Amino acid sequence: MLERLNCTRGGLARRVVALGKQQGLKLSTDHVTVGNWCDKGVIPRPATVNLVVAVLSDLSSGRVTASMIGMDPGGSTGLGEALDYPAEVRVHRETTTRLAVEQVRFLL
Repeated sequence: MLERLNCTRGGLARRVVALGKQQGLKLSTDHVTVGNWCDKGVIPRPATVNLVVAVLSDLSSGRVTASMIGMDPGGSTGLGEALDYPAEVRVHRETTTRLAVEQVRFLL
């Protein structure tokens, strides 16, 4: 997503720190921290996740969710939905389609 938005890891870190500062938070986020999120799957504290989501939403001029970027603080990956087989075929198809679209968005 960062590549698509033409944003570096350092650029994301600076934006997250600046937004956090506006909200009275003191963060030590830098390009290494962002690298840990991207490369190692580290999920920051919920307050930081909210800042990342806000920054990416602003950069993309669209709605970004924590789930879309693999940072759902609740730990939900959508796998529970994927493993739940609804009785109605229509509901199953809608859920499968939505999960596929979310995965494509995440990969982009």
